Amino acid sequence: MHPRSRGPDLSAAGATLLLAGDGTVLAGSAAAPALAGGGPGTLVGRGLGEVTTAWIGQESAEALRAALAERRDVVLDPDQPRHGRFTRLVLTASTEPAVLHVEDATDQRAAQWALRLRQRITADVADGLAPAPLLDQLVRSVLATTGLRVGEVWLREREAQAPDLLICHHAGGGALEAFEAASRTVGLEATSPPMAALSTDAPVMVDDLFADPTFRRAQAARQAGLTSALYLPLSLDHGLVAAVGVFGAGREADRVWFDLLAELYPDLQRALRASRSRHGLERLFVAARDLLCIADRDGLLRRVNPAFERTLGWTPEQLLTRPLAELVHPEDRSATREVLAALDDGRSVVGFEHRIRAADDGYRWLRWSASPVDVHGLIHAVARDVTDERRDRAFERGQRELLQGVVGGTTLAATLRGAVAVAEAGLPGARAFVL
Repeated sequence: MHPRSRGPDLSAAGATLLLAGDGTVLAGSAAAPALAGGGPGTLVGRGLGEVTTAWIGQESAEALRAALAERRDVVLDPDQPRHGRFTRLVLTASTEPAVLHVEDATDQRAAQWALRLRQRITADVADGLAPAPLLDQLVRSVLATTGLRVGEVWLREREAQAPDLLICHHAGGGALEAFEAASRTVGLEATSPPMAALSTDAPVMVDDLFADPTFRRAQAARQAGLTSALYLPLSLDHGLVAAVGVFGAGREADRVWFDLLAELYPDLQRALRASRSRHGLERLFVAARDLLCIADRDGLLRRVNPAFERTLGWTPEQLLTRPLAELVHPEDRSATREVLAALDDGRSVVGFEHRIRAADDGYRWLRWSASPVDVHGLIHAVARDVTDERRDRAFERGQRELLQGVVGGTTLAATLRGAVAVAEAGLPGARAFVL
């Protein structure tokens, strides 16, 4: 990886200029001559625009001159680096003479950009995005914040297989659309930049696309104004691997963004691993036959999996808009409150059984296991429908009591109790009575 290119050293304190009302430089600090690339006297007598345009661009330089003419204090923070630096200009025009402080904000701006990108990735992971949509959002975010021209993702399903172009984003226009078309039709050399990134599992930077004989899209890239590229290899689900590429268009800022992305590469890998893990858990949550849920410490459900509706008949919307306690059998509510208190007290619960009313007004027996309330005040729990299991046990117990009554000569009442148990077990929801 090439070292990040930088312009003249402004020193930790930056450079300070004293300006006349018309923008003429009257004096400068020790670091100020670095702006002009000369000795101590190279700035004095020169105009403000002549000194600053190269560092902040024509538009920002004009804004600076307008503020000076209006005697207005202003801070300029250009969005794009120039000469390998993000340069911040702080003009105090309300004094006489005016004071312009020029400081290198590259590290600060780079850290802010990286933090925003990490936060975006973290938010996408938290939203449960699968790796492929996560990569799509990543490419869009990078293009939107850096000004890089094209972003693409090459996806390879098996090691021996050539990758396919999964994603290609750009601002549009005939030349860029032609480049995308060429990307989808022209094959990749085994040593091309995307393949090199996948085979080495390391970032690959190409400073000059036209000097790379393995880059078959050079003609289309030239017509689109693309001159350089960076590829990052990332691992996805089920052995899938992707090469994420971004293209520059000959701007000096492109190399700065490439370097920053390469430095952020380990964070991207960690985010994809988190996405794979979360996406796998999400699939398990949806496909599980048991009832999985997240509830708060009061027993209000926050999230339920599809097994709840399959078992109880209630839709997720119906379950999430009412206290679960309303569905607990009246005879089981006291024990249920004790269980919630135990969870709130930091104790796990295993094997707790109670009855929950289903949408058909019948009751299902659920056996619960739950972890204690976590730092977010949430309970993670799993339940299994044991209605049939309890019915089968009651049926077998009733049969034994009935048989013992008939064969063993027990009392008539005991024999009848066995018959009642058999009847109730064999007819779910039925209640039998001995008169």
